[in-house]
Amino acid sequence: MAEERAERPAFEIVCDSSCDLSPETCARLGVTLVSTRITLKDDEYLDRRINREERERIFAAWGSVRVTAPGRDSYAAAFEDLVEDGATEIVVAAPSSKLSESYSSAVAAAHEVPGARFKIIDTKCVSVKLAMVVARLAMDRDAGLPVEEAVSNAAKVAEESRLLMLLPPQIAPEVAHLLGHAHGLRKSIRSLSFRMSGDYIFTEIDQTGDVSILRRSTDLDWLAGILARTISVRAHEVGPLTTIEIWTAKDGTLSRLEKPLVTNEFEARRAATIRARLSTEAVLGTGTVGVAFIQQSLLDPYKLKSMLTD
Repeated sequence: MAEERAERPAFEIVCDSSCDLSPETCARLGVTLVSTRITLKDDEYLDRRINREERERIFAAWGSVRVTAPGRDSYAAAFEDLVEDGATEIVVAAPSSKLSESYSSAVAAAHEVPGARFKIIDTKCVSVKLAMVVARLAMDRDAGLPVEEAVSNAAKVAEESRLLMLLPPQIAPEVAHLLGHAHGLRKSIRSLSFRMSGDYIFTEIDQTGDVSILRRSTDLDWLAGILARTISVRAHEVGPLTTIEIWTAKDGTLSRLEKPLVTNEFEARRAATIRARLSTEAVLGTGTVGVAFIQQSLLDPYKLKSMLTD
């Protein structure tokens, strides 16, 4: 038992499935995944356990799908398992508290579970931007860094990274419960002019952890060009970038996003292209694509690629 305890990492990492990392990737990284829930009529699914038949059933009733963040009980169960296994330091990389109730659920659960010291981070991130934070925590933990230093580095990644997304015209605010606090976005989506125009929405998860609308247009290629120029400006400010792309469906939208990224004159290295979890797709809409990026000095693209490649 003493040898087992000595081999434990300095701290454990917990996140929910809004990070869009697969259960297999999280298991390989030594990250405990707490699942977002997908409700369809009387059935409830854990996003980390959906099989092909269940996925088809959910898509067949897409308009009635509801998505909810993990509750206090889900976090408490995960914490209890880790403590029982010998964990004494637990770091939770929670998605933005402005977009999800996951952070408050994790805080409530931490107050109930004795035996470990908890650090609950409101990362103000979501999706692959959150994945960057989780990866940095795992990288530093595996390098033997103490928890305080690793958390500080993760906070820096959260602060310096950006996530730009192109949301499709058919996004349904009735389904997008995790956007409940993004009042400007929901108001825009609900407007008759938006529904009639068929606009794509160019958005950013801003530094406060909320959703900002940057542009709207029916011309997806024009928006993709603006997105690429935004990344180019950032690269000229901070140097070479590490990027992760996110996509929700094979409808050609991702290739239209990538074209200006390839032809623009800035230095960036793509570490991964990640298919969004089903709960993210339900929230943001089928056809959503996006790019998270950060300066390579804070997150090495080659190390990140090795961590995220299944």
